[in-house]
Amino acid sequence: MSRLWEKGTSSDPLAIEFAAGRDPELDPLLVPYDCVASAAHAAELQRIGVLKADEAAALRRELGKIRQRALDGKFRVPPELEDGHTAIESALTKALGALGGKIHAGRSRNDQVSAAIRLFLIDALSTLEWSTLTLATTMLGRAQKMRSWIMPGFTHLRRAMPSTAGMWFAGFAERLIDDCEGLRNAQREADHSPMGSAAGYGSPLPLSRPRMARQAGFTEVSVVPTAVQLSRGRAELSALAGAHGVSLTLSRFGADVVLFTSEEFGLLRLPVELTTGSSIMPQKRNPDIAECLRPVAAMLGARYAEVAGVISHLPSGYQRDMAFTKAPMIDGLLRIDQALSAALLIAQGIQVDREACAAAVTPDVWQAHRATELAARGVPFREAYKQVAQQGADEDYGRKIEEPQTAEIKALRERVAALRRGWRRLRMRIERTTNDAFEV
Repeated sequence: MSRLWEKGTSSDPLAIEFAAGRDPELDPLLVPYDCVASAAHAAELQRIGVLKADEAAALRRELGKIRQRALDGKFRVPPELEDGHTAIESALTKALGALGGKIHAGRSRNDQVSAAIRLFLIDALSTLEWSTLTLATTMLGRAQKMRSWIMPGFTHLRRAMPSTAGMWFAGFAERLIDDCEGLRNAQREADHSPMGSAAGYGSPLPLSRPRMARQAGFTEVSVVPTAVQLSRGRAELSALAGAHGVSLTLSRFGADVVLFTSEEFGLLRLPVELTTGSSIMPQKRNPDIAECLRPVAAMLGARYAEVAGVISHLPSGYQRDMAFTKAPMIDGLLRIDQALSAALLIAQGIQVDREACAAAVTPDVWQAHRATELAARGVPFREAYKQVAQQGADEDYGRKIEEPQTAEIKALRERVAALRRGWRRLRMRIERTTNDAFEV
């Protein structure tokens, strides 16, 4: 089969390869979502009389087969076909003859690509949200167990005030729960159907855009066709922004783990199976897994900047530059998915040296508490501050702290439960839509 845009003339192979970029490599990830949207398009073509019932049924059945092949890793995109969208139509034509060419009536590759990317993003972001919630739940479990395990809190990398191992875990848990809101916002940005907008100026056919949106699994429609092309890259950008939020939390978690497991701090220990060694120093047990969390935020930030840079200078209407938002978006989401898996291994396996943590809370660490107690008894805080500074550490001072409280951890668990309920509703919608798309 020829490319979708060919009209009998030839193009320089190098020009085709350059413009296609990494599409033959990456598009198999989008093919299952393109098949769902294409099945919804076929159903709409049947409704308006462009396709007969048996033709639409045949196309939807074949699209279901292509989707399954893609999910099984058995659908490839030949470089000469440029992209997955052409490869799908080629596969339909090979299986169904001329009928395969009818699927493109009333649409452009522009709205086809955008629909596939948006459906992919809704699914991928929900997967990232579940992984983030799983990590947060693991950390809350450890926070509950260690809520009274005293350890120093640090500012400027110096011991500052008494804290607990539970507070350390719970802080990251709460931040991850907040990060899930960013992922939800990105899902809402993606959940606007571009179907029926064609090349950005509407379809000549009387397609019902709301009906196609519902059949493909969208809850909203980009109302003005020209807005669809103005939004190209924006859903990808929002997805990377949400993922970047998670990555910032993971990067700081990794930095703490590297620091606190060092011999110089000795507060935490990584299990042997989560460390690596040195090619020359037999004694080394290196925290590579945590070190590799630290640059994830920089990597996601770079992907975000790449997408923003591509779309920021473009005039309205479709431009081929937009195709180059795909690779950084996919690369970024794959990286954060791997990082979440690595962080979960660390959260599950890291050991807290309770004795070392308690020993590190030296008497001087309590000085802020002593000054505050004086202020509570009526001494102006600035005077109390100076008194304690002049007196120095009190070897006999110290008290038990249990933070965060069980009630605080319970409140965080309730937030997780609410997010999980929303997540389950979304997954049910995705599964129902996918099943209905190919049911004839």
